[in-house]
Amino acid sequence: MKKIETTKKSIEIIPLSKLIIPILLLIGGILLIFQADATIKSISYIIGAILLLIGLVGVIGFLKDQDNSMLLVYGIVSIVSAILLILNPEFIATIIPFIIGILIIISSAFKLQKAIDLKNFGVSLTTPIIIAILEMICGLLIVFNPFGTVITIVKLVGIFLSVYALLDIINILNLKSQTKKTRIKEAEIKEEEEE
Repeated sequence: MKKIETTKKSIEIIPLSKLIIPILLLIGGILLIFQADATIKSISYIIGAILLLIGLVGVIGFLKDQDNSMLLVYGIVSIVSAILLILNPEFIATIIPFIIGILIIISSAFKLQKAIDLKNFGVSLTTPIIIAILEMICGLLIVFNPFGTVITIVKLVGIFLSVYALLDIINILNLKSQTKKTRIKEAEIKEEEEE
C-alpha cells in the first residue's frame, strides 16, 4: 500500500500538464519552419487588431472623460502601432526571435539551477543539466542569430523552438521518472526502518 501511495505522490509532484506548454511550443516551432510567412503575417494581424481595439477604447474613453488626456495619447499610440503592424507584418519578425530567445535563456537558467539543487540532494540529474545547457545554447543562438533575412531568421527560430520544446518534453519525462524512482526508494527505506 505504501509503495502505491508513494508512486501516486511522485506523479503529482511533476504533473503531465507541464507537457502542454512544450507541446504548444513544438507546434509553434513547426508552423514557423513550414509556414514562416503566413505565421508572421497572422501574428502581426492579431497583435495589430488587439492594439487597434485598445487604441479605440482609449480614444472613446477620452471622448467620455476629456479631463484624462493620457487616454487620448495612449489611444493614438496604440492605433498608430496597430496600423504599422498591419501594413508592415514583417516588422514583428524582427522582435519575435529576440523575445523568444530571452525567454528560453531565462527558462533554461531556472531549470539548470533546479537540476543543480536537486543534484546536491543526491538525485542523479546529469541528463536534465545537459538538456538545460543545450536549451540555453538554443536561446543564445536565437538572440545572436548571424543570419540576415527575416524569413530565414523565423525559420531558424522555428527550428530552435522545436529543439527546445523536444528537449523540454524529454527533460520533464526524465525528471518525472527520476522523482518516481527516488520516492519509491525512500518508501522502501522507510518500510525497512519500520520493520
